[in-house]
Amino acid sequence: MNGYLADRTPIRASPDAWKWLVQMEREINPAATVVPGATGDPGKSVEGELIELKKEMANTNGPYWKGPEAEKKQARYRQLLDVHERLKQKSGAAA
Repeated sequence: MNGYLADRTPIRASPDAWKWLVQMEREINPAATVVPGATGDPGKSVEGELIELKKEMANTNGPYWKGPEAEKKQARYRQLLDVHERLKQKSGAAA
């Protein structure tokens, strides 16, 4: 972080460098932005939340499908599926 870019801009002062670092962090640990503060295995935290949402999905008159929180819950489910898939791909690549 104390280095400099080719134009002599400090790395820590470059918005592009920070964007790249954040992108790398998200690729290395995609669950960190979805399950903040998760202890232990973030994959299990994602799976646990997916299981809870799937239980809610079984009730077609429940809060997952109807009510003020329905859209948020559905968006969260899609987000968790995306992270779960990336974690699976990452663990498959490591194997």
